[in-house]
Amino acid sequence: MSATETVKADPGEVERAGQEVPAESTRTSTRGGLVLPVILIISISLLTTCGLVWTSAQLLNKNAQATTRRAANSMIGAELAVLSNLVGTYARSGAVVQNVLVQQDTAWAAENLGRFLTESYEISASLVLAPDGRTLVAFLDGREVALDAFSYFGGTFDIVVERARNSTKDGLQPAVDFLKIDGTVHLVSIGMLPSEPFDLSRSGVEPQGMLVLTRALDRELLAEAGAAFSLESLSFFEETPPDSFYTLRLSSREGEVLGYLGWRNAWPGDEILWRLSPSLALALMAMTYVLYIFFRSTDLVLERQAYLVSSLRRERELRDLKTRFVSMVSHELRTPLSTIRSAADLLDRYDERMTSEERKRELGAIRTAVIRLTKVIEDVLAIGRSDSAAAEMKSTKVHLGRFCRDLWQETVEAMAAQHRLVLRGSAAEKYVHTDETFLRAALSNLLQNAIKYSPEGREVVVDIIGERADCVIRVTDLGPGIPSDEHELIFEAFHRGSGASSISGTGLGLAVAKAAAEKLGGRISVVVGTETGTGTGTTFELVLPGLLKARPIKRKRKSHDQDPHS
Repeated sequence: MSATETVKADPGEVERAGQEVPAESTRTSTRGGLVLPVILIISISLLTTCGLVWTSAQLLNKNAQATTRRAANSMIGAELAVLSNLVGTYARSGAVVQNVLVQQDTAWAAENLGRFLTESYEISASLVLAPDGRTLVAFLDGREVALDAFSYFGGTFDIVVERARNSTKDGLQPAVDFLKIDGTVHLVSIGMLPSEPFDLSRSGVEPQGMLVLTRALDRELLAEAGAAFSLESLSFFEETPPDSFYTLRLSSREGEVLGYLGWRNAWPGDEILWRLSPSLALALMAMTYVLYIFFRSTDLVLERQAYLVSSLRRERELRDLKTRFVSMVSHELRTPLSTIRSAADLLDRYDERMTSEERKRELGAIRTAVIRLTKVIEDVLAIGRSDSAAAEMKSTKVHLGRFCRDLWQETVEAMAAQHRLVLRGSAAEKYVHTDETFLRAALSNLLQNAIKYSPEGREVVVDIIGERADCVIRVTDLGPGIPSDEHELIFEAFHRGSGASSISGTGLGLAVAKAAAEKLGGRISVVVGTETGTGTGTTFELVLPGLLKARPIKRKRKSHDQDPHS
């Protein structure tokens, strides 16, 4: 039990000390507060950049798909327009009516409808139909053949013919559509031939027949159109093309699906992504390096901050220690010095008039004050020696029971106490090898506290127990007890328990005992301590590990000339 005076500190400082956070915890929380926002900002920036690039790439892909689909539609429309213009040109010239319908000149038809259209416009089929639908002449790839148009084309050909006949109401506009012949889709245009050539402006002109032109969507046409309209690998598919192709469905005016045009995906967005990937990777590496540099800088700053916080804390502790030390000195040293001065003054002035008993009383007061001062100085020096790493340990042979009894006798005589010692335990009569100085410092302070806080004339129990190789010394007093929440605080220098305010002391005794025990490699603690006021006492336990370990006996070597029987 400590016997120091309570030192009052600044309430603000006490509150701050109670709330003080460990340096490593503060450093971790500060690092988190600095680093997490940076990581969040960099992550958001990187994700935003990647998201924008990816979104832009997808938009480019969609735009490319829409653009190429429009190009494919334009290509089909251009081919249909070529056929329609050819039909319209031949119908307006009146040559077909004059040479085929009127004169039936097959040589002219073969030259102008067969060879010329095939070689110049790659027309697949050219036919002239009579007003009643009979096929007058027919050419396939420039060769004249005999066939029936309705049987040859089949499908919706009659519907296209009917649409062409109805076009006479609109000024003989050719009808265009798709037809599928032998698995190949053809572009077809059918125009009516007027009965009066060169006069197409009048309505109600009686037609004399029909001109039919077709062009197959074969590989040559698709290759030329793909090159002209930048459609890579433009091909015809009976079924839906693979996913790697953009598609355009080919349907007749009646809604019949004839096939699909397909061309390779351009994927310009994906190409941009591949080109930007190295730049994005370098940007990520650069951000990672910047983040690493930031972490290093943050750690250096936090290390300096932690060092400053630790220095400030040590500075505060030293300041508090200085304040308590000054307070202790002002009380514990001033009182005995005042006693010495007062007794010395009395002896100096009234020595001749004082009786021998009065002189002894004053000299006893001086002696007691000197002992008190010496105790304070010894405690301070003991703490200094225990804190010094260079303190030398001197091992001597000590009889535990005898050492404890001699120390008890010195203590009761110095304190003029009337207490009784009860020494017991299985190891009380054993010898040990230890540093007697530090053992004395630890045990004497425990005995002094036991005497100081036990009622006069009561007994103090000391148990010396051997637990395997460990030596356990328990000192039990019958004092007021120590609250459980003060069991750790009482071992701090200058701290006094709440039940010790009425008893003088420096608050160094238990601090000295703890420091000495640790110097011996042991520990000291409160094993029994009741609440203040119960009066059931306190038990301190001093554990010295390995102290009872058996040591080898060193035998002296006998001289050769010594008598072996001596």
